[in-house]
Amino acid sequence: MRKTRWTFVGAFALFAGALVLGGCAGSPPPEPRAEVRRIAVIPIVPPERLYIENRSMALLLFPLPTLVAESIANRRKSTLFTEKLENTRAQLGATLTTELLHALRAEGYEASVVLNVKRPHDDPDGVDYKSLDTEEGAVLRVGFNAVGMHSSRLSNDYQPRVNVWASLLARPDPDASRAEDNFYYGADAARTPDAWNIPAAAKYRYPTFDALIDKADEVGEGYEIALRALARHIAEQLRAQL
Repeated sequence: MRKTRWTFVGAFALFAGALVLGGCAGSPPPEPRAEVRRIAVIPIVPPERLYIENRSMALLLFPLPTLVAESIANRRKSTLFTEKLENTRAQLGATLTTELLHALRAEGYEASVVLNVKRPHDDPDGVDYKSLDTEEGAVLRVGFNAVGMHSSRLSNDYQPRVNVWASLLARPDPDASRAEDNFYYGADAARTPDAWNIPAAAKYRYPTFDALIDKADEVGEGYEIALRALARHIAEQLRAQL
């Protein structure tokens, strides 16, 4: 059985403390961690843009000129792709927030959204944790690492890439993380599916850039499916490990 990849902050400190206290007669064992029953979700910020990445076999034969050409082409395609799916991009954060609420409740948690989150004007991803308007002791924060379409050197198809990170925090101390990890859907997922790696549905693969642009609505549908799957996996892993 595969061991969990969730990182539990503070576990080493508890272990070290137990070793020290073990030498003291009559020292009480460390108190067990409180069970998490209610989770407040911080509204998720959408990615700033969507990325197109197309890797060519020519890179292996002509590294420098191919790298330059690929970089220029990928930037141009990313701009066009983001413009074409702007409405979809802008809703990704809200959609994932909603999917997380559904997934957490399906796992038996009382889930709610944190309202009036204070964020620095120059850092929309920044959060003042101590000012959060919630009474819940556990706060779930999720963010996007990368969203776009990717075509590898070994495939002509473009497939979705949606990578997210998740961190369960204990208020009011933002450093008191209960668990944190990364989840991958589509292009960057491992070949063998597991709790952290989710393959993309075959329907949402496209042979050319023009093909995926022509089916922009379908691509957006594919992202909705990706977010639903990621939310379910995050919630399931929290239930399995907490």
